[in-house]
Amino acid sequence: MRGRDLWLVALLAPLVASGCNNIKAEAKKQQDPEVLYTFPTTDEVVNYEEFIGHTDAVNTVEVRARVTGYLDKVAFNDGDEVEKGALLFQIDDRPYKAEYERALATLEQGKARLIRLTRDHDRAVNLKNRTAIGAEEFDLINGNYQEGIATVGVYTAAVERAKLDLDFTQVAAPLSGRLSRRMVDPGNLVQADVTALTSIVSLDPMYVYFDVDERTVLKIRRLVAEKKMKPRSEADLPVLVGLQDEEDFPHRGIINFSDNKVDTGTGTLRVRGVISNPKPRLLSPGLFVRIRLPLGSPTKSILIDEQAIGSQQSNKFVYVIKTKKEKVKDDRTKEEKEVEIARAYQTPIKVGPLNKGLRAVADGLAETDRVIISGLQRVKNGEKVIPIPMKKKPAESKGEQAAPRAPAEAPKVAGATAQATPPSSQPSATLAK
Repeated sequence: MRGRDLWLVALLAPLVASGCNNIKAEAKKQQDPEVLYTFPTTDEVVNYEEFIGHTDAVNTVEVRARVTGYLDKVAFNDGDEVEKGALLFQIDDRPYKAEYERALATLEQGKARLIRLTRDHDRAVNLKNRTAIGAEEFDLINGNYQEGIATVGVYTAAVERAKLDLDFTQVAAPLSGRLSRRMVDPGNLVQADVTALTSIVSLDPMYVYFDVDERTVLKIRRLVAEKKMKPRSEADLPVLVGLQDEEDFPHRGIINFSDNKVDTGTGTLRVRGVISNPKPRLLSPGLFVRIRLPLGSPTKSILIDEQAIGSQQSNKFVYVIKTKKEKVKDDRTKEEKEVEIARAYQTPIKVGPLNKGLRAVADGLAETDRVIISGLQRVKNGEKVIPIPMKKKPAESKGEQAAPRAPAEAPKVAGATAQATPPSSQPSATLAK
């Protein structure tokens, strides 16, 4: 190596060493991640369980003809909603009209004969009282009179039956609800009590069926036994229903039935709720719905944002910021001094239900804990962090979660603790209900 090259190396060596030291120092400064944190909030929360269920009609009827005949006309469009008693089908009624008129004429004939037999009977009674007629002749006249009365009764019943058959040629809706399509076209022969013409389902109210697992069944029974929940015989148990395109559970009803045994094949108990379905009808039989079943009375609970919750298999945890004084060596003076150091610690929690967009925490957190809400991917258990309080502004519209403000400038000294608003005065975000 030439002397000139040696001179350049000697000249650049301090610069290179200084640059490396600066890079190391910069890397050291960047080791402590910035994290946003917030304090938990509290609210009255009702514990609940959620299930998947389906809707069903309270009443379902398969419409069949009550008399045999040829179908004349269909008086509805497929899928119509009709009221009870509305005309659906018309069967050819001419043979039944003729039979009805024949029955009426037969009845009139029987009544005329009964009038004659009644007069004969009255005369025979007078003659018998004067002993002017024999017992045998009186018995014959009296028997004919009694037979005439019974015959009129037979003819009257025949008229009523003929009138029923005539009325049955008009097939009416047995209940209010929505019709299916017609199964038979006009001109076809329909047989009494055999041919299915259409079907109709009621729409309001609507049943909701769902299956409750054994664990929840036992939980409910223990709550009832501990007087923390009233049984269905003493109070209406509410049930909340949400459709597939609804985020919340806007439909409210009550539980009106639970099966008498648990299905050994599935380990579930069939439960039924009833909810209203006013016009315009959102519900129809066969819809899959989400069920929320409230359990017990509201209790005060700690709530946190769900994005702060991490998972390790089936275990849930959050990172909580804790500060304490630690001895740190000053790079310039090489002396140790005590400073406040913030570290993130993984804390296991037991989660509860969602409430207005926040997750209830049943165990593991206190109201004064500072929970990391953002920057979780850069945090390790026990590592130093630079905590920055999450500041929130009012939501611009109802149901919209408040957006966080831009983070405050991080402290220049690594490990310095930023002061946060205490839980009692910290503004809360507006959350979707």
